Amino acid sequence: MPDRLRKVQLHLPARIDCGRGSRPLHCIVSDMSETGARMTLAKDTRLPDEFVLMLTADGRRRRRCRVVLRDHLEISVRFLRDKPVDK
Repeated sequence: MPDRLRKVQLHLPARIDCGRGSRPLHCIVSDMSETGARMTLAKDTRLPDEFVLMLTADGRRRRRCRVVLRDHLEISVRFLRDKPVDK
């Protein structure tokens, strides 16, 4: 498997920013690669098709995402091709 597609197994607390002034949603990122991630939501909620995943507590490290699979509390996302969103 090429290095850029290797998944890293994690248990990383993160937050989802749905935009429009909404409160961030808590999740746990369970694996991540250069192209996407899989995470478990803290509670069942509707998500937009695209959102920003905040990977650090201060929100400085972010990735824009598009949902590719939803299964109750678990979602898989593909990172959008533009550069990471850093604050």
